[in-house]
Order: sequence, then structure tokens, then C-alpha cells
Amino acid sequence: MPEITKRPTSTFAPGGALAGYQEVVLVVDDSEANRYAVGQMLRRAGFGVIEVGSGEAGIERAMEGADLIILDVHLPDLDGYEVVRRLKTDVRTAHIPVLHLSAVRRDVTDRVQGLEAGADAYLTHPVEPNELVAMSKALLRLRRVEHELVRQRGEAMRLHEQAQEAQARAEEAHRQAEDASRAKSDFLAVMSHELRTPLNAIGGYAEMLAMGIHGPVTAAQREAIVRIQAAQRHLSSLINDVLDHARIETRRVQYAIADVTLHDALVELDALVAPQMAARELEYVYIPCDPQLVARADRERVTQIVVNLVANAIKFTPRGGRITLDCAADDAQHVTLRVRDTGPGIPADQLQSIFEPFVQLDQPRSAPNDGVGLGLAISRDLARGMGGELTVESRVGEGATFILRLPRA
Repeated sequence: MPEITKRPTSTFAPGGALAGYQEVVLVVDDSEANRYAVGQMLRRAGFGVIEVGSGEAGIERAMEGADLIILDVHLPDLDGYEVVRRLKTDVRTAHIPVLHLSAVRRDVTDRVQGLEAGADAYLTHPVEPNELVAMSKALLRLRRVEHELVRQRGEAMRLHEQAQEAQARAEEAHRQAEDASRAKSDFLAVMSHELRTPLNAIGGYAEMLAMGIHGPVTAAQREAIVRIQAAQRHLSSLINDVLDHARIETRRVQYAIADVTLHDALVELDALVAPQMAARELEYVYIPCDPQLVARADRERVTQIVVNLVANAIKFTPRGGRITLDCAADDAQHVTLRVRDTGPGIPADQLQSIFEPFVQLDQPRSAPNDGVGLGLAISRDLARGMGGELTVESRVGEGATFILRLPRA
């Protein structure tokens, strides 16, 4: 018998048998003459051939591996139908295609019985060599296709499982991030409330001292009291920023959306910012809005945003500079408010980062260090909460323009 180069039966090249190896055909037939004839046909076609003469021997040998089984129906110990049933119900051999080749069982009913038992094809003797080889190659091609489909299905299942695991990890990471953010916001809110109580007490006692309730106050003492009150107001402002940021992060901010006449809202800002402007020797210019220009917004939040923007401009504008506030109809659906300064401007790579919480640009030496980097973050979140947006335009050395865009009534 010619030597057969074996290979793992689960390995296939994309277009056929793996290069350098023979595909192995197991021939099960009790007739030595039939085995020899079939074997010669297959060997001439390039197949490796193993021959056995009984059903039990065929099942046992199939357990060791084969690419195709050519099985006689009439065997001395088991008929071919029983052999194929046992092969197809065993996971070790169920994948091997079986070709029934019979010299006795030649009727249509025999073919049907063989195919129903699990055979993949049915031929009868005498068989043409070309037909046998073509059928064998067709069954092996089909097996390769099935094997590739199984492999692809397994790969798809593996990728699907990996995707599900990745999604589960992402969801868990997102949940943990939300829990951490909620815990941080709750902590900030609680601490802000706790700090406001003693600060309010400090402010109250300082006011009582300034009123002379506890006795006459000297000029030096009055100056110290004024400093205490200024520090108390400043610290209260910082705590309010932290509390607002915590409320926004936890979506606890309520908006009273209504028609807001912008001129009426902005003209009142002069009294709020005049002291800081005077202290910094800055020129404040308000270009009056059209009295007919109305936005759909929360008036209190609009005032808060603009005050934040003006305070930010004051901080970065050198003495003798100018801050300008104006508004205009952006289009039929929006209005814009602009706060311009004559400060040093903002580098292009920092135009977006300045809106992130707790981010601050390097300040001029003359500017007071009076913030925690929440004003712009709070302002942008409040703008978005009203259906608007806050952006900035700037070039280094040319100042900055903050643009608040709101829905138009």
C-alpha cells in the first residue's frame, strides 16, 4: 500500500487541501476486489487511501481521522446504514462526509434509505472512475465550505462575546464614573452649605461691629472691618460658584424661561460692576440694545452669565483698558450678547479648555487671584441649559470676545 502523508483533518487551505498533504479517503468494503478498484481510482487522483473490510473496523478507523469515507452498504457485521448512523451521531466523526457505494443495494429505495441514515451521497457499482473522483472532490469541497462556515461562525461568536464584554466593561466604567461624579457633586454641595453658615455669621458680626453695637469703633478698626467684610463676600462668592457647579452637574438647576427684554436686563449691570471697574481704572462701555430685542431665557441666569463674563474680563484687562458689552439679533431665531476686553488675549490651543471646570489661564501679575476656575464653566452650562451656547473668539495681544447666544422670542 502506498505511504499516506497524514494531516489534521480539521485543517484546510482556502481553495482545497493543504499544500504538501494528501486528503485521506477511508474505503470500507468487505470485497477485496472492490476495495482495490476504488483505491486505485482514488490514488491515481492523488488521494491517500486506507482500506478496511468491516463496519466496526471502519468506525474504529474513522475515529483516528479521515477526510472522506466511501462506505459499502452490504457488510458482514453491520450494514452500511447502521455504520453511517453511528458515525453521524458521534461528535468525533459526524463532520466526515460519507459516500455510499454499493454493488447490491441499487434501487431508489436503497438510495433514499442511505441518504436518510446520514450519507452525503450514494453511488452504485459499476462506477465510472471520473464520476467517483468528481463526487469525492465535490464532497470534500462541501466539507471545506462547511468547515469554513463553522470557523467563521465561531469567530463571529467570539467577536460578539468580546463586544458584549467590552460593552459591559464600558457600561460599568460609565456607571462608576457617574457614581464618582455624583459623589463629588454631593460632597461639594454639602461642604458649600456647611461653609456658608459660619461665613454668614462672620458677615453678621462684622456688620454689628461696624455699626458700633459693641462700642465705639476707631478708624483703624473700621478699616479692618471693611477688609473682613470684603474677604467674607469674596469667599461667599467662591462657595456660591462651587455650589452652582454641583447643582448643574447633578441637574438640579431650575430655569424660569420667559421673554427677557435684553436692554432692561443689561442696563442694570452698571451698578453691579461699577465698583470693580473703578478699582481697576477700567472703562466700561455698554452699547444699548434695541428695546425690541427679546430673548427666551431665564433673566436671573442671563444676568449671572454676563456678570461672570464681565468679572472675567476685569480680571484679565490691564489698568486703563476697556470692556464693552453689546447685543444684536444674530438671525431670526437667535440673539447674541458680546463682552469684549482689551486684555492680552487667549492662545488658540486654550480657547476650549478655558470652559472646563477648575481651569485657569496664567493671569497678569497685576490681576487679583480671585477665582477657582468655575465661572466660565458655569456660564457655558447655564447657557446650554437655556438652549443657547457660550463661545469665545480671541487672538493673543488683541483681547477676547465672549459670545452668549440665546433663543430669540
